[in-house]
Amino acid sequence: RHQASDAARLRARLEAVAPLVVAFNGKRAAQQFIGRERIGFGMQPETIGVTPLFVAPSTSAAARAFWDVRVWHELAQLVRARAGS
Repeated sequence: RHQASDAARLRARLEAVAPLVVAFNGKRAAQQFIGRERIGFGMQPETIGVTPLFVAPSTSAAARAFWDVRVWHELAQLVRARAGS
């Protein structure tokens, strides 16, 4: 129950601020926030208002086997596109 209230509070703050992109560092946080078990890396179909959601591989040493720089390049391209540069 605590996680649900934290996610709702975060969602409200993100809606108010409307960042260019919300990027999750790893799937677990994205799963909890979005409320879906099956989540892949990259852009997600859900948004927060006009803000796209993106899932990148965790930077944790424990997740090293799943780390792929291409996903981080995709995130960089998305941020640059949204920033208009």
